[in-house]
Amino acid sequence: MHRTPTRALALAAGCVGLAVFPAAAAARGALTVNSDPDHPTAGVAFDIHGKRTGPRHTHKPVTLFEKVVGVTRFRRVARTRTTAGGFYSFEISNVIRNVTFFVRSPGAKASAKLLVPIQPEVTFTTAPANGSNQAIGAPIPFTVNVSTKQGTPLQGAEVDLHNRDRRGTEQEDPIATATSDANGNAVFSVTFPGEPRPANIIARVPQTKFNAAGRTPLSSSFQLQEPQNSSFLLNVSANPIVSGSLVTVGALKSGGAGQSITFQNHPEGEGAPFSPFFTGTTDGNGFTSVTRAFSENQTFVATSGGSSSSRLSLGVLDNLSFTSNTTSTGAGTAIAFSGRDVPSRKGQNVEILEQAGTTKVNGTPLLNVRREVVNERLDDLWLRIGARPKSMRWRLRAQVGDRARWYELPEEVRSPYEPIW
Repeated sequence: MHRTPTRALALAAGCVGLAVFPAAAAARGALTVNSDPDHPTAGVAFDIHGKRTGPRHTHKPVTLFEKVVGVTRFRRVARTRTTAGGFYSFEISNVIRNVTFFVRSPGAKASAKLLVPIQPEVTFTTAPANGSNQAIGAPIPFTVNVSTKQGTPLQGAEVDLHNRDRRGTEQEDPIATATSDANGNAVFSVTFPGEPRPANIIARVPQTKFNAAGRTPLSSSFQLQEPQNSSFLLNVSANPIVSGSLVTVGALKSGGAGQSITFQNHPEGEGAPFSPFFTGTTDGNGFTSVTRAFSENQTFVATSGGSSSSRLSLGVLDNLSFTSNTTSTGAGTAIAFSGRDVPSRKGQNVEILEQAGTTKVNGTPLLNVRREVVNERLDDLWLRIGARPKSMRWRLRAQVGDRARWYELPEEVRSPYEPIW
């Protein structure tokens, strides 16, 4: 059968297409996208970064798109170029709500969408002083502020107060709930009934559609005590103490010397019976004491004849040891932390808090420079390079790209900011 040239050409083109298109698809690059940190605080700058994989990934434009929760469409927010290794990075600031990102680059598959949950800054602005004594049954004021890191208030946030027990767990239900006002403040007045005991109060903001969950980094820790009996006083030399350390429990009773006083105690817990652990005789001032070590929270009472002191709570802090497997490491390297809780207790929550400091690479401090300034200067440098005339040899080399190594590796590798002299 006779075939026209046009039909033959179409068949040939189809065969070529079948051969070329799969290869082109296979050669297409891809983009990854990550956030550092993955749960940034509202108003704190964070990085969106990733890598373009595949061939010809050097110095390629990358465009960042974002969609803040509550907005229906993505918008373009920034553009940069990949490094020699295909990496890119954007610094994001002034974000106070959950936000989703993705990136695009010509010739590469768009990245997946990345949701970055934004957590609020939650702090106590009014709370009992740590280690103070507070009266059982009396209202205690708390004010919790919910804001960005720069202090911009977040109105309408639900704030829950929780009381942690000695094992580091939390009550199942909050002891009080309030909503932040136009200044970002949630105001509480809480009354604690029951017997003397330590209180460790934290404030939590639950996760919502607009923000990740947040909490106060440290608790408000104090002792709930009964009003003292003025004629029969009971006190301790320190409160709280570290598990296993010595503490002196003293009683002062009106009536002078020669009175027999029995000290009784029980571990923390409602309704636990008291047991005597020491009996002493008062001196000329009506005072006697005993020194002991304790490994858990205690409630004390002193008795003499038919009279007794008020009950007194002693808080006992676990003794935590803490170490890491290194004191200096490179960026992106995992660090292992370990420690021990004394006395030994299983199932307690252990939190690691980070203190800001100078970032170092191989012991050398990084320069304190603004990322956007560096990116602007690099972009300008690339534009100047691109505008210069190119030789034939240069253009041929550009066609090869980074598929073949054209350079010599250095004999030694230095830190980027390490002096050469």
